[in-house]
Amino acid sequence: MTRREATFALAAATAAAVPGAAAGMRTVHGTQAAADEQRFEGAWSMTGSRHTVPTELGREAAILHLSGSVVLTGAGRLGRGFHGEFIGYDDAGDRRAGRWVWTDDRGDRIYGELSGEPMATGRRFTAIITGGSGRYSGITGDFAFTWQYVVSPESGVIAGRTTGLQGLARFGRPSR
Repeated sequence: MTRREATFALAAATAAAVPGAAAGMRTVHGTQAAADEQRFEGAWSMTGSRHTVPTELGREAAILHLSGSVVLTGAGRLGRGFHGEFIGYDDAGDRRAGRWVWTDDRGDRIYGELSGEPMATGRRFTAIITGGSGRYSGITGDFAFTWQYVVSPESGVIAGRTTGLQGLARFGRPSR
């Protein structure tokens, strides 16, 4: 089994275990999404590397490269598993930025940007969906989540899982 196949197998197994996954689309904050919109929720588990350099203020600036399974629940196009990848920068002060991509089992992608508090347990992040390819062409939207845990031993390996991932996707016309 390839790494990609293993990721999708894990995503499918997690989707079956996420409470309410079979119940269809849920509402977020008690409101319904419009016909060309889809509310979703889910989980994103990632592992990867963290490389740091010291700064003049005694903090460490870090670059991160993480990947793993994304499982979304909800009716429609987003009720599935993805392989997620993230590259970001965190100076442990007031600067952090990142880009992410989710790829489904057909190779279609959703792209976006991520920002938030310094990466640590209990920290809140927001993401903007900036576009997509294939069946996700023309998608925009946003979502937010909190890190459930982050492990960063001295080896430079980092692992994390989200909690409370909720968002809204808008399906528009593909840009040409």
